[in-house]
Amino acid sequence: MSGTDLKIQQLPPHIHVTASSEQTNLFEEILIELRDNGPQKASVIARKINTPKKEVNKWLYKIPYIVEKDEHQKWSLTDDAHIINLPSGWITSIALEQLLNRQDFDFEHIVFFISKDSRLLLDAAAILFAFVNGLASVKPQITLHFEKEIYNYWNRMDALEVLHPEISVKPEEKRDTSHLRGGNQNLVEFQSVDINSEDVDLPSNFQKFFAELASDQKDSGKVHTVVSELYSNVIQHSATTLPGFVAMQRYKSPRRGKHIQTVVSDFGGGIIQTLHDDAGDKFVDVGNLNMSDAKALAKFQLKMLERGKYTSKDNGGSGLHSIREKVKACGNADLVIRQSNYKVTLHFKEGKQVEQKIKTGLQTINGTHVCFDFYEK
Repeated sequence: MSGTDLKIQQLPPHIHVTASSEQTNLFEEILIELRDNGPQKASVIARKINTPKKEVNKWLYKIPYIVEKDEHQKWSLTDDAHIINLPSGWITSIALEQLLNRQDFDFEHIVFFISKDSRLLLDAAAILFAFVNGLASVKPQITLHFEKEIYNYWNRMDALEVLHPEISVKPEEKRDTSHLRGGNQNLVEFQSVDINSEDVDLPSNFQKFFAELASDQKDSGKVHTVVSELYSNVIQHSATTLPGFVAMQRYKSPRRGKHIQTVVSDFGGGIIQTLHDDAGDKFVDVGNLNMSDAKALAKFQLKMLERGKYTSKDNGGSGLHSIREKVKACGNADLVIRQSNYKVTLHFKEGKQVEQKIKTGLQTINGTHVCFDFYEK
């Protein structure tokens, strides 16, 4: 058993804590102490983990959904829970997928804890939101616990409005309606998508925001086309009552420098699944797919991107092909499409496709999640 995969055997209650790193944080230390040594006072816990009692109490009162205090002032665990502590620093979709794939979700209560130091990139947020939305339909209790600072960041953008209504979001505070690009005019733009109420100005709004962020505005028209096509796909194919979203954010990484990430995400059946369900005579190629063969589905997704044809009757599928061509024309860029339990990735350099990858065996999620990264020179 690794130091970051701490499983407990005794029941009830039991708790499984996935630590955020090789060094456990205070939240994890408290839970592990209660798990391993049973009910005890806050002062005893504080002494054992060498932390001021005030700090221990602060944490204990933050998590009433998994701990309780008895008449003797002793704290204990109350739930059969699996707590996943997201790591500190910037979290990419790749890192999040790896974290999810290491988990055991055979618990009644799944808790994701997002500290103030856990910074989800937009593509990672799309995967996390899609995954918990899917869990909410099969699990009795799903909790997303944000530390206040990071909660305020996502809440200001209305991003938490895209979550399934059965998901418990902590802390329970009134929504801050003074949101503006996450509180930082240089940082992020986020807009939820109601499939029953199309916003014709949305693509233009994101084109303008891209122009504000990019050092060279010549590619803003291509971004308009990409967002417009993807937004149309959400409206036409998502088939869900949950809102999707379109978001854009600027980052700066040591390895690849400044880049602008655009994500278009929905929580429906996914493009290929939706087309397969409606196959009929028109979408014969899609109708013939084995929907349990992730590799075959990913290859078909690549075909849609490369050739723009997924029917045997006409030239259907040109939308995704158009997206690929516009992203390619941006020069240095990545295009990732995540559906079900697989994803396809295209890498472009100086206007040429230099690599394509298929990844299967991922955690199953609902919807289609497209990420376009534009790298500035």
